[in-house]
Amino acid sequence: PPPLTGLLLAVVVSCTSDAPSPSLQAPPVVTPAGFGDLEPQVQSYMSGYLARARELPAGADRRARLGLVYASNKMLPEAFDEFAAAVQLDPKQELAHYYMGIMKRGLGDVESALKIFTEVARKNPGFAPVHHSLGDFHVDADRIEEARAAFQKAVDLAPKDPNGYVGLGRVAVSERKFKEAESFLDKALELQPGHSRARYLRGLAYRGLGRRAEAARELKAGQAKQRNRMPDPWTRELFRHDRSIDGLILLANNHREARRYQDALRTLESAVAANPDDVD
Repeated sequence: PPPLTGLLLAVVVSCTSDAPSPSLQAPPVVTPAGFGDLEPQVQSYMSGYLARARELPAGADRRARLGLVYASNKMLPEAFDEFAAAVQLDPKQELAHYYMGIMKRGLGDVESALKIFTEVARKNPGFAPVHHSLGDFHVDADRIEEARAAFQKAVDLAPKDPNGYVGLGRVAVSERKFKEAESFLDKALELQPGHSRARYLRGLAYRGLGRRAEAARELKAGQAKQRNRMPDPWTRELFRHDRSIDGLILLANNHREARRYQDALRTLESAVAANPDDVD
């Protein structure tokens, strides 16, 4: 063809090629160390997501999903690497970026987690869960005003979620403003009556107000150390990817409580099929 036509054809071919851009070369998809030691049903389930990621290593969504599978099965370093790969391949993967921070916190790298959450909040100020996570960091470090502002931002963005109110209640308890704490925690328990962290903190507020019998009841019903992350669009999916025996039993119980009895039965059958010799 004439030179101009040949140039146009070259441009069309380059724009429609499936080959990744040199600037977006995908990190390799690596089989996790200790993969062979995982429970058989976990290996089988994970293998499907590994295969899909290897089919398209530059596919950010596939890398993020593999990260979720790893995270669900307590493989936090591997999960972080896959979330980081997703963000490298597509900077718009905001949830993957947020989950990088969650993985770093789970690994005990508080400084890196705080840096990631701060960056996520800067890029996406309307994302309530990251403000809640920042509030937890600030209150743990006794940065009370920063914690209050972060939890209030979470409440403003997600007023029907109890966790922001729990955070504000925790701040008020730390300041010994027990009546104010009671108000925040009552609101949280109105939204989610079984919130164990809210009940424990309300017990502390009651004790500060001298209401000993009520305090003893709430402290017994609650859990001091439980951390409740504000739900995000991946929270339910994360729960479903846990293929350990304990995870499958928990999932089956969740189906049963929701009266999804066929789903509960199928989940338990898959657990039994994978571990026929487990009498428990």
